[in-house]
Amino acid sequence: MNKGLYLMTFLIFIPSVFSQIIISEIMYNPIGSDTNKEWIEIYNSGNSPIDMTGWKFRENNVNHGLNLYQESMTIQPNDFLIISRHGDSFLANYNRYSGNIATSSFSLKNSGEELYILDNNLNEIKFVNYSDISNEGNSIEIIDFNINNNDMNNWKEGIINGNPGQINNIKKDENEVPEFNIFSISILIIFITGIIKKKKKS
Repeated sequence: MNKGLYLMTFLIFIPSVFSQIIISEIMYNPIGSDTNKEWIEIYNSGNSPIDMTGWKFRENNVNHGLNLYQESMTIQPNDFLIISRHGDSFLANYNRYSGNIATSSFSLKNSGEELYILDNNLNEIKFVNYSDISNEGNSIEIIDFNINNNDMNNWKEGIINGNPGQINNIKKDENEVPEFNIFSISILIIFITGIIKKKKKS
């Protein structure tokens, strides 16, 4: 492969991987001691496998290596990889999880910090500067994979103990009142008026 073609392939590959890899869930403040219980969930939203062998996880301005603990460093489409400080501790808390796990030496701040996923050439693949938006013991989850991973308006408090290896389903606030526009209200009034008139005639 000549240099020009290689460069073109490289430049096409990076944006493609950038859009596929998502930091989808962060457990930064587990119940009780955080030691060995923090984790980050990575999701492949694309149509092709992504091999994360040799990739790095950066937090606190330090590039941490990723070591295979379980299954594979290759994330299949619509699948996950969990980055945990301690694989045994993670599985002790999530014994139903049977997917990909990589271990890495890190410690997440409860107040929030910058997290990066870097490829084996240290290219920035994904970045999120999370903030403390959850109660102790709850993870935070991304809401929409198609919106900027670093937009904190696109993140929300997850369930207690987190939901690793599962598609996030928190599109709307559970307490949010459904929105009705004027057209919808008008149709509803006409419908109710019609029922009342029909009952009067009968």
